[in-house]
Amino acid sequence: MTAFLLLVIHFVCPLLFFTNFTRNPYQTQITLLQVSVVCLTALAVWKWAFKKQDAVTRGHGDTGTGINISASPRLRVSAFFIFGPLFIFTFFCWFTWGLSWFNHPQFFQPSIFAEGMRVNSFWLVNVVLVIMAGLLTGMMLKNSWENIFSLDMPVLAGGMLFGAGWLIFARLRLPNPAGFVDSAASFLWDPYGFFLWAGALAFFAYRWSKNGAAVLFSINYLVGVLASLYGIGQYFGVDLIWPRSMSPYGNRAISTFGNPNFLSPYLATLMPGLLLGIAMVKKTKDAGLYAFMFLVFQGGLLATLTRSSWAGAVFGSALAFWLWHKKCPQSDRQEFLKARRRMLAAAAAALIMFLLWPSGAQNRSPSAIGRLSEVGEIFKKDPDNPKSAYQPFFQRVLIWSGCWQFVRERPFFGKGWGSLELFYPFYQGELLYTRRFEGLRTHANDGHNALIQVWSQAGAVGMGIYLWFFCAFVFWCFRNLGTIGSVERRIFACGILSGIAAMLVDNILNVSLYFAMPCYLFWWLAGVLVSLYPKNMEYGMLNIGKNKEPPQHSTFYILHSRLPRVVAAGILSIAFVAVGVRLTRYWLSEFYYFRGFVLHREGRFDLALERLLKSHRLFPREVNKDYEIGNVYARLGQVEKALWAYDEALKSNAGYDEIYFNRAVMLAGLGRTKEALNDYLTSLYINPTNRLVYQHLTSSIFLKDPKIYADLAVRVLKRGLHFYGQDKEILNNLGSFYSQMSDPDKAAHYFIEALKVDPRYDLAVRNLNGLIGDFIRQGRRDKAGEIIKELQAVMNLPVAGS
Repeated sequence: MTAFLLLVIHFVCPLLFFTNFTRNPYQTQITLLQVSVVCLTALAVWKWAFKKQDAVTRGHGDTGTGINISASPRLRVSAFFIFGPLFIFTFFCWFTWGLSWFNHPQFFQPSIFAEGMRVNSFWLVNVVLVIMAGLLTGMMLKNSWENIFSLDMPVLAGGMLFGAGWLIFARLRLPNPAGFVDSAASFLWDPYGFFLWAGALAFFAYRWSKNGAAVLFSINYLVGVLASLYGIGQYFGVDLIWPRSMSPYGNRAISTFGNPNFLSPYLATLMPGLLLGIAMVKKTKDAGLYAFMFLVFQGGLLATLTRSSWAGAVFGSALAFWLWHKKCPQSDRQEFLKARRRMLAAAAAALIMFLLWPSGAQNRSPSAIGRLSEVGEIFKKDPDNPKSAYQPFFQRVLIWSGCWQFVRERPFFGKGWGSLELFYPFYQGELLYTRRFEGLRTHANDGHNALIQVWSQAGAVGMGIYLWFFCAFVFWCFRNLGTIGSVERRIFACGILSGIAAMLVDNILNVSLYFAMPCYLFWWLAGVLVSLYPKNMEYGMLNIGKNKEPPQHSTFYILHSRLPRVVAAGILSIAFVAVGVRLTRYWLSEFYYFRGFVLHREGRFDLALERLLKSHRLFPREVNKDYEIGNVYARLGQVEKALWAYDEALKSNAGYDEIYFNRAVMLAGLGRTKEALNDYLTSLYINPTNRLVYQHLTSSIFLKDPKIYADLAVRVLKRGLHFYGQDKEILNNLGSFYSQMSDPDKAAHYFIEALKVDPRYDLAVRNLNGLIGDFIRQGRRDKAGEIIKELQAVMNLPVAGS
């Protein structure tokens, strides 16, 4: 069962892709990945619980090749010391989450809980449990490390046959079910697709029985090749699986990962290992196969147009080459030079590929060099001109600036782990008044920088713990590479370490450590890396680089008898079941949400509402779904129910300006003016660039009682002018409200400005004529004459006496 789960994670999850099941096409692979990790951990816990006492409590240090938790108590303690800072960071994150809940008003507390549950459950499953999966894989490899660079040719051949089978999928697949069908199985089941998946898994399970867990690395390379080839095809406008090309990110390839930023770090992390494989295999044909895969990976990476991952791949590959040069023995000088020439030839071919990489299917798509040269636009254009701001960079600067406000407000403990998407929009609003940012508004699902992501939510203390782990882990791994006796294991460790470094470089401008599939690969490799080191080492962080004999008897292991272990396993299993149920319910709720979303767009409101409410019952706290329910109720004229749904959405995530705006429209229609005004103003505070809010707020509240709201209206509309300086309605309304405030001079100014935008704007003409009459009645004929001349000039009328 363990082998099956690992095969599903490493082969099925990154390649499984549905376009008609959930709104995010990669949601199924994420759920399958996380549920499989939970099941894998539960299985390992029960195996641990039923281990014989001697196997668990006794074990002496030896010079074995892999980690064996049950045989080495020192190793159990060592794994704790290596990953201990990360576990401390996890508990600290939970602390900041709770602190955030207590430190914020009651209105935000449901959102803090909902968002915190989402983010913390991801961290627990995709980081903590995945590390354990990596250690478990290392245990299963045992003595397989010696042939770790030997590719499993049947696995690669079978995988390519599997990939070729999908070329005729479009002809053999079942037709899409009707949109109103609410059976998940009808959207998932396809006989031909099932045959391909089942056949591939059965064959890989057979290969596992022959070669053990080592097949996982061949499968990882196979997945990278298949995903890269598919992504390259998408880049050039060819999609042989789906009836239309999937390009939600312009011309950037999404392949089977659903997002170019999911695929690119996956490839960048594995490329250093491929480069070292070119050097470590003895046969020329094997080196050629490694080189071929390396170049296919690069093609897939170029097709994503993800520059941060490009930088990571280059850094990781260069580091791998340097480590190989330092750690590979040069006893056979001729073989060493031959291997180096092969690596340099692969690097040269990769450089040529980069230089010659063409534009994609869309004419506006840049080539690889063009994509890289775009960086120069950061410095070339005027930062005061919002239209010239280079969006990929300045949007990141906008996000970082908003996150930095978190740090300034709560420097030690941050805003709270899991609070970024919730609170960021409230800090972004003021930043949008800066010219270079005003067109770059975003919901900011992440910080686009791993350090900012942590610092903003966990503060300086959390950041310190986070850096403590990475610095200690990387330094310890580098320092102790020489203790790995086998050359193959040592160089393989160099490849993993270089891949980890590549991911870290990518995360300077990305957050792939918070994307499910690349996140899994990163932490799984971290666990596997530890298993490469000899078991007779002292692993304590305070004794980095020292090699001590472990004690002959364990003094650390408490659960000596079986009964306490079984009880502990049972308690943990209850938690695992709860997590698995939560993940599954969320996945099913996403299916019904997407059905309702589609039916809503088709105008089938009753059916849409039925699906959306079913989704809500499965998983109440998801903001997009609750918001959609509110919109359907609003379309059906059920205002009170719409308000209930919008309230549910705010309990899920109170950082969406659209929710406040729609709720304000409903409240204004019910005559609940004060509540509507608060929601309109909140929506504008979060997103001052929304023109509709200014229009609705003015018509439904300000103009209903202009004498009361004149001062507030002027302050709000003048802010709107920052973004819509040529909006005739805002200008005219400003003139009207200044008239109510008995300031005719400013009123006249704004009426004239409105007419400069549209000289035929009758409402402004009438307002200005009325104002001219007021000036005449007040005896201010000179002022009236000035206004008449300005009006004549704006409307191109002849001036009297000219």
